[in-house]
Amino acid sequence: MDGGRILRALLAKKMNHAKATQIAAQIGQGLALLMGLWGFMSGSWTLVLIAIFVWMGAGQESQGAQVKHTLGETTVGQAMTRSPHVLRVNDSLSKAVELTLTTSQSDFPVLEWGSNRVAGFISELDLLRGLQSLGANAAAREVMRTRIAFASPDEPLHAAQQKMLTSRTRALPVLNGGGELIGLLTADDINEAYRLMAVSPKPALNAQ
Repeated sequence: MDGGRILRALLAKKMNHAKATQIAAQIGQGLALLMGLWGFMSGSWTLVLIAIFVWMGAGQESQGAQVKHTLGETTVGQAMTRSPHVLRVNDSLSKAVELTLTTSQSDFPVLEWGSNRVAGFISELDLLRGLQSLGANAAAREVMRTRIAFASPDEPLHAAQQKMLTSRTRALPVLNGGGELIGLLTADDINEAYRLMAVSPKPALNAQ
């Protein structure tokens, strides 16, 4: 993998980073394929496993670089949903169920009572677990996660995507400098932005 990064650095002197990463990844996957075939023929399953990891790692590196290049300088504020549905800490899980069934949203910021500050977050999986263990009358505060990742409106979109992957979540509350909710960024928002940017480098991204 270090050899791939060195090759990418050399290629990047003659082309953009995304293209250099793609070529380096293709070469890495080619070598991984040869390594895997050699391991299979010689009966070295350890070598086969190493080849699989190298192949997958090179593919992920290439995909990540392409996404970053395509999204360019697009920010979270350009792609986020500006008026997401929210829950209050005392709202019942039945309200979350109703919103999930009647809207396209399935992840909900939970706000403090009487303010716009985020107290927690309930994902679709959190909701299902809460319904199973506590029932529909349980309050959002009993189910919500309080240690959550969030994004800022000026944050690069590709950085927020990496934050989602690291946090293993499909949505990030977007907060202003005062810690108040101003939007919600979902994986669908990022995918839509990526599709638009892939067609036109500078589309007008309309916040929802």
